[in-house]
Amino acid sequence: MAVPDADEVILGKAAVLYCQLAAEASAAKRCPPERVEDMLLFSEDLYMPERAKRREAQILAAAEVKAATKALAAAKQEAEAATGTEEAAAAATAAVAECRARADSAMAVWSRVMAGAVPDIESLYSFSAKVHEMGQFSPETVVLSLILINRVASTSGIPVGPTTWRLVGLIATLLAQKLWDDASVANSDFPTLLKAVLPGSEIAVREINRLERRFLGLIKYKVTFTGSLYARYYFELRTIAEENHRKFRLAPLSKEQAERLEARSRSKAETLRGGAKLATRRAKTSDDGLAPRSRAVLS
Repeated sequence: MAVPDADEVILGKAAVLYCQLAAEASAAKRCPPERVEDMLLFSEDLYMPERAKRREAQILAAAEVKAATKALAAAKQEAEAATGTEEAAAAATAAVAECRARADSAMAVWSRVMAGAVPDIESLYSFSAKVHEMGQFSPETVVLSLILINRVASTSGIPVGPTTWRLVGLIATLLAQKLWDDASVANSDFPTLLKAVLPGSEIAVREINRLERRFLGLIKYKVTFTGSLYARYYFELRTIAEENHRKFRLAPLSKEQAERLEARSRSKAETLRGGAKLATRRAKTSDDGLAPRSRAVLS
């Protein structure tokens, strides 16, 4: 199904992601309130017309988290500035408690509307394998995309969950192949890829561009890779393959390839940073809102 020498790498990536998703679900990891809108943007429900109710619930929940968090911050400021009688101080403290309860309730609702079943290893494998098969990406991009997925989760604090793993994975692959492949696939081809692996989805190129910009912002444009970092992930994936009695056909990077990766990723980091900033400025007055404007629920 996948590019032959990428098959075991993709299977290892699926196993790693499954363990991470299962661990986050077991720990009931929550998204930081200030990152809820970012997480919403990567929810596949926004791009599935038949999921209008789930989409609307997620948008409303995100808006309530934003409002509740803002109210809590304001209440805390007022409490810190409160002077005068004990009654005034008590009222300010009570206001903070009330706003905190509202914020906690909003986050609980948010977690509920973003919940879902943890995908199994086969689903994770099939998605990544089909994307790489259609794009004919180099197997090294599988390793790089896994690094990027882990990087966005650790840097932003956003859990990669049941409703976001496909789009996070797609954007990570988009960036990985730009960093490795000499002839990278254009952003305009990725809506076709997503439709193939997520039937019924509707996503425009501008939305792929916006997701890429947001992903880059969440990782603070850290798209540089060292040979040693790549090697650590490579050997972890090879160990998984060997433990499952699979022949790992992808060779480790040579010294020259490692140097190329480091140099190319440094160069691409500057290019992506400059391009994203320019695109963001152009989008400020058009389509850089919370969610796709073409969706009926937002009209």
